[in-house]
Amino acid sequence: MKPTRREIKQALKVAQSPETTFTRNKTLESLAARGLGFVNGKAYSISRQQKLDLKGWLSHQSIDWTTPWSAFEGDRLETAEVATDEKLSASTDNRERVLVSAIGPTVRVNSTTLPELEGSHVSLVTEFVRTIECDHLLVVENLPAFNSLYRLLLNFQGQSVLAVYRGDPTRPMGQTWAKRMSEEMDIPLAAYMDYDPAGLVIAIGSGAQTIILPRVSDLENVNGSQTDFTNQHIQWEQLRRMGVPGQLSFHCDYLGARKRGFTQERMLALGIAHQWFPISPGTAHGK
Repeated sequence: MKPTRREIKQALKVAQSPETTFTRNKTLESLAARGLGFVNGKAYSISRQQKLDLKGWLSHQSIDWTTPWSAFEGDRLETAEVATDEKLSASTDNRERVLVSAIGPTVRVNSTTLPELEGSHVSLVTEFVRTIECDHLLVVENLPAFNSLYRLLLNFQGQSVLAVYRGDPTRPMGQTWAKRMSEEMDIPLAAYMDYDPAGLVIAIGSGAQTIILPRVSDLENVNGSQTDFTNQHIQWEQLRRMGVPGQLSFHCDYLGARKRGFTQERMLALGIAHQWFPISPGTAHGK
């Protein structure tokens, strides 16, 4: 039976350790079942001869027993450097990635111009990003809205924007990465979220200097979600306590009066116009 990645990693740990007794676990039980050591109670033990056999078993898998076990934590290419079976890798690709989309013709990453791909995005491996050239980084809350930014009614004023998907459990790093890049490369950060209490809390907490908000006069005849607003009572109370920057209090008052939430997707679908809203004292509030 072909060994698993866990068995290989565990075998390397045992082979490289001066110890002969280890705390029993499922993987060590598998090695014992192969005749490479034995289990007794809560312990796994291996004799000197069995350890030699273990090293020979690793050699039979074309793996040098001195190979660092961490070599099997990477992707297939990294594993292929030390083993003939690259499928023993942790995954096909476990590197940190973010989804980005270019708005405008002059967005560059690592001196390469990103194309404007209507309805699509580019996946970047964050460790390879050395330079970003654009006028704004824009964090977008929801993936459907992120992929539909071409429908956003907003005057970009000729600026080049690198939109970044905020993230989800499978890609959690978007917002954190965008904030870090904004600080390291001195690029202004903007936020585009749902127009509801949770969205405003996220936008304010993102570190953005600018928020993209709907023109509220366009929402007068739009029926938002009362359920969304009601379910966000914790965020609503948080918003009221946190000290809203500058004229942004107008939008808090508006949401409080309407008691409705408006998702990005609904506003995009209905063609609601949006405006840039700088979070600083004395700015216009975009009525």
